[in-house]
Amino acid sequence: MKALAWKLLVVTLFIGVVLWLLSAEQQQLEQSPTPQAALQVSVVTVIPAPAHISTRATGLTQARWLTEVSAAVGGRVSDFPLEIQPASFTAQGTLLLAIDDVPYQAQLATSSAQVAQAELEVARLKHEQYVAQQISQGSKLSAFGRFEPHLKAAQANLAAAQAEQRRARQQLQDTQVLSPFDAVVIEQHVTPGQWLNVGDPLYRLAASEVLDVEVELAWSAWQRIGALAVGSPAQILARDGSAWPAKVRYLSPNVDPHTRQRSVILEVAKPYQALTTDSNEQPLLPGQFVTAEFLGRELSDIAYAPASALTEDGSLWTVQRGELKRESIELLDEQPQRLTFRFIQAPAEPRQVVRFPLSSMLEGQRVSVSSTQAEQHEELQP
Repeated sequence: MKALAWKLLVVTLFIGVVLWLLSAEQQQLEQSPTPQAALQVSVVTVIPAPAHISTRATGLTQARWLTEVSAAVGGRVSDFPLEIQPASFTAQGTLLLAIDDVPYQAQLATSSAQVAQAELEVARLKHEQYVAQQISQGSKLSAFGRFEPHLKAAQANLAAAQAEQRRARQQLQDTQVLSPFDAVVIEQHVTPGQWLNVGDPLYRLAASEVLDVEVELAWSAWQRIGALAVGSPAQILARDGSAWPAKVRYLSPNVDPHTRQRSVILEVAKPYQALTTDSNEQPLLPGQFVTAEFLGRELSDIAYAPASALTEDGSLWTVQRGELKRESIELLDEQPQRLTFRFIQAPAEPRQVVRFPLSSMLEGQRVSVSSTQAEQHEELQP
């Protein structure tokens, strides 16, 4: 019995030692570092080169010659062309409406009669002055005897009558409200048969042939564009994709005291034509925010990359000798599909730019580009 007990004890100890050794080996295997696979990335090759850079800035459209047409005389509307309404075009001199002119014709007739009476009085006094001079036969007469104050008063009355006649004639003309220039009707505030008082608003008009766009440019944008002059070309882009050719009307001589930016005023020809056509084109209207695009001077070391390569902090990740490197850039233009930029450091050197950066990427992290991806590197061109 004692021998059997010893044998069992020895076997138990042996099994315990074996299990302990296996457990220690397992722990050592678990604690030993396992080499991690390098992160695979998709890259695009960018090769900086000289290029003309288009500079974009936000602009606000403004109506040219925005004019409030008001009633110059009072009265009832007697003629109201129904075709004159908002969004319609009027040539210069087109009748917008007419006011009953009977009272003004009577006023002009009365003032004309007063002029004739004053002219008659002046002629009568001149005749009496002549007769007095003939009767006196060289004897000295006073100013009163020569009818000088009489004639002066009569001439003053004639001048007053003539001024009243001109006023009456002008008021008669003002009963015909005409378009002051080739215009598009922006607003209408009058109805047929309406009684108008002096100063009542009638229409709001704007020049139909042109529309202005005010664009504020920062100093850096002026540097990229280069020399701008009256007549320089530009392009206006709307949010719906519509585009209109434009040219510089004038350059503002002032710098905004708050933004420190200088404005350039562009003009677009025939912006409202789509209002009267059946095409799918959209008109360019006042009060729209648009994008103005200028073709700038040639700059060196310009690079292009997919828009997805830009990180939230405005930098790029590149691959250099198999490691990640964060690159600072000067962003010149950002479009939905493409970035235009310059590298801050070594701007002329080609780079492999990570197409889809991750927020977990670290400076110096080892990465790999698969052979398939390396063969499919792109060179983005303007």
